[in-house]
Amino acid sequence: MSTSHPDPEPAPPPDDVAGDPELVGPAPVQAHAFLLYNAARLAILGIAFAVFALVGFRGIALLIVAFLVSGAVSYLVLYRLRGDAANGLVSLYWRVNDRIDARSRGEDDD
Repeated sequence: MSTSHPDPEPAPPPDDVAGDPELVGPAPVQAHAFLLYNAARLAILGIAFAVFALVGFRGIALLIVAFLVSGAVSYLVLYRLRGDAANGLVSLYWRVNDRIDARSRGEDDD
C-alpha cells in the first residue's frame, strides 16, 4: 500500500539500518527547532514563576498559576516555533515511513 504525502522525494534504496542518520534521529535543523521551542517554553515558565512569586503567590498556587499562564502565553507567542518543531517531527515520520516502504518493497522483490 502506498502513502501519499507532501514530500515527493523518492525513498533511498534499502541498506544497513545501523548508523543511518535518517533513522537515528531528526536532522540537525529539525532538532534545533525542537530544542529552541522547548527552551523558549521553559524560559516563559521561569519568567511567569518569578513574576507571580514577586506578586505574592506561594506554594501550590504559585505552581498552578505559573503553569497555566505560561501555557497560555506559549500558545499565543510561540506559534511559529511550535509549527517548525511540528514540521520537523512530521518530516522525520515521513522519512521513516519511506524507509519502511522501501524495505518492504525490497523484501517483496526477493
